[in-house]
Amino acid sequence: MGPNLSPATAPSRYPRILLADHNVSVVESLIHTMRDERLDLDYEVCLSHDSAVIKLFRSPPPYQLVISSVPVAVQDDFFLLKHNRILQPDVPFVLTTEPADTASARRGIINEGAFDLLPVRN
Repeated sequence: MGPNLSPATAPSRYPRILLADHNVSVVESLIHTMRDERLDLDYEVCLSHDSAVIKLFRSPPPYQLVISSVPVAVQDDFFLLKHNRILQPDVPFVLTTEPADTASARRGIINEGAFDLLPVRN
């Protein structure tokens, strides 16, 4: 069985991150990295565009960072990214991309206001 992708159940004093990626292995890798670096972060995981939109629109609590794969972020013409910019304009939105999605990722950064691009490999 893989790592627990569930967030802490109680409200946290740690920065909140939304991880939105359809690829479980990428999400697991990000979680392992956060734990290995001993980062005190509270996170929620979404494995689809729809669940990410639902979590983004739920309040409270807002997120201090959103990390999303390009396929999740670009569904519906960057709907998730655009609405993050509206609902949480000061919150960085980082795109993760595989080499095949680089053009879409660049569009997200240049035209839609993504904060950064994080290349990943499977």
